[in-house]
Amino acid sequence: MAGIKEFVGKRIKILRKSKNLTQEQLAELIDISPRQVSRLERGGNFPSSATFEKLTSVLGVKTMDFFNFDDIKPE
Repeated sequence: MAGIKEFVGKRIKILRKSKNLTQEQLAELIDISPRQVSRLERGGNFPSSATFEKLTSVLGVKTMDFFNFDDIKPE
């Protein structure tokens, strides 16, 4: 069963792609490295509160909506 980090990672990837952003572009916009974006999307890391705030702002999603995982299928 997928954990919260995997769901958050999948949500970041879905939202990033919906904005037609590459990992590199997102990384620049939220001031982290592309490698960190990759780790977030794979569920290896959980974003810090500062990074999370930047993510929701750049990706144009409300915090509560970010945690709506209804469209994400567990692997």
